[in-house]
Amino acid sequence: MKTRGYRYAEYIELIEQLLSEQKTTGTNHSPDYIEYTRLNLKRMQRHEKQDQPSDELLYIISGLKEPQKWVLLTEAWCGDAAQIVPFISKIAELGPNVDLELRLRDENLDLMDQFLTDGVSRSIPKLILYRASDGAVLGSWGPRPASLQALYKAWNKEGRTYEEIAEDLHRWYAKDKNQEMDREFCELLRPFAHSSDLSQGFYNHLALTSDHPIGLEISHAEGCYLHTTDGRAFLDLISGIAVSSLGHRHPAVIEAIQKQLDKHLHVMVYGEFIQRPQVEFVTLLASQLPSELSRTYLVNSGTEANEAALKLAKKATKRTRFVAFRNSYHGDTHGSLSVTGRDVYRDPYLPLLPDVEFADFNGEDVFEKIDRHTAAVIMEPIQGEGGVIPAGKEWLARVRNACDNVGALLIFDEIQTGFYRTGSLFAFQALGVQPDILTLAKAMSGGMPMGAIVSSDEIMAEFRHDPPLNHVTTFGGHPLSAAAAHATLKTLLEGDFSTKVADIAEISCHMLRGPGIVEVRGRGAMLGLQLESAELTQKVVERCFEKEILLGWTLHSSSLIRIAPPLVIDLDTLKQAYQTIVDTVKEVYERG
Repeated sequence: MKTRGYRYAEYIELIEQLLSEQKTTGTNHSPDYIEYTRLNLKRMQRHEKQDQPSDELLYIISGLKEPQKWVLLTEAWCGDAAQIVPFISKIAELGPNVDLELRLRDENLDLMDQFLTDGVSRSIPKLILYRASDGAVLGSWGPRPASLQALYKAWNKEGRTYEEIAEDLHRWYAKDKNQEMDREFCELLRPFAHSSDLSQGFYNHLALTSDHPIGLEISHAEGCYLHTTDGRAFLDLISGIAVSSLGHRHPAVIEAIQKQLDKHLHVMVYGEFIQRPQVEFVTLLASQLPSELSRTYLVNSGTEANEAALKLAKKATKRTRFVAFRNSYHGDTHGSLSVTGRDVYRDPYLPLLPDVEFADFNGEDVFEKIDRHTAAVIMEPIQGEGGVIPAGKEWLARVRNACDNVGALLIFDEIQTGFYRTGSLFAFQALGVQPDILTLAKAMSGGMPMGAIVSSDEIMAEFRHDPPLNHVTTFGGHPLSAAAAHATLKTLLEGDFSTKVADIAEISCHMLRGPGIVEVRGRGAMLGLQLESAELTQKVVERCFEKEILLGWTLHSSSLIRIAPPLVIDLDTLKQAYQTIVDTVKEVYERG
């Protein structure tokens, strides 16, 4: 339906009339009354069924169907676009029961900045801005903004700082006496603070993995700290998710990368040319492993290593069945996901690979599942994503024996546990159980992308024949990553990291106690801090983030804080961080 446009003076006259009647009678008019005022629009509550909006500046003031909400609607604004701001100011005088929806033509989008600069929006409980041409939401102001990006972009147009904007938000929400909502709103806004072309590109063009990424804009990283473009320094207590065990930009790693950079980058697909960085790394690695684990195949990531391990086990045994464990995590690619025991990750992609059976980790049902049809049992020595649960040594030995009895292979996924994370170079060495295939990644290459499959010469030969080249990779073992991996392993072996990890473990068990804390578990510097509830955990992680301490937490392990500090962390720094965490847990827990 089309309606004629109303001039600015007519709107002002209408609002003045409504204000006068409200002051005289003390009554808020219902939508039915408004419907028959000078706006004279039919079926206002059915405005969503109207034709496309006219190409004039549009606005809607609508309520939530409660009698105390003002509902005003028009489809065209024919007056001077700039006059909409004082008009909205006049509307705001109607009181707190006004919700405003405003549609703007592209050439008038800068009015959004004026609303904020003039403080108009803060006098209206709910304000939503739409682009008239396609109905896209440009910004939303209220308890839960629909487009924080548009909000910050508009609010920060004149170069105002996050702190200044947050102060405005605090004043705006003060009337609600809701500090929790205020704090959450400001933290949701924080990713857009000091908005730059870089962050705009991140939110507009990079494919994101969730609706609420952490959103730190990183300037540089050094040692145990991540530095942001707005001058903050975050203590990284998760090491980039168990990657930066030597801290960020360790000098030995940087030097190795720079030297290799001056020689060559990629020259040929993996396994064809003799390249010094690859050979030096796998030779040093083999010197630290049993003779049955003497061959290393270099890939690009952990999930790629697990994919290769599954293929290798099938080809070596001529079997197809795998046994994996509930709550395990082996990666998000199709094969790795098929042996991951978390339905939250699996369900969207079903059906996955067939012939996979799941057993309880540390449970008895696994022994009835391992038979002569089993190609391999795949497991993490410590389940990470599943809650930082270590495997029992005796149980693990029995699994090894069960595999041996039927000719099945045992695959250890040490992508998180490897390279001294648990106190020994690899977790299996302390457990006294040796796998047939070992998969590695994360901390292996000092922050560069790399993964590996390690096995015996006999098993790994399956990739060389029937047919040749039956498992290949273009970038696996990239020279820069291999150089970084060699420098990382050499640095780890030269240091006394077994002792350092033992110190971290002792401090963690001693300090991470108090109200709201159930337990701390794990092994070495791969730790899980179990709190009493998911709500408490989320709030603690958020509070610690405000205090510039970065912790690990996901909705899929909702009451567990994951802690994996860089192994080079100064112990006094670690103690200070732990005290902050304990104090924060107590503060949030006692507040209820």
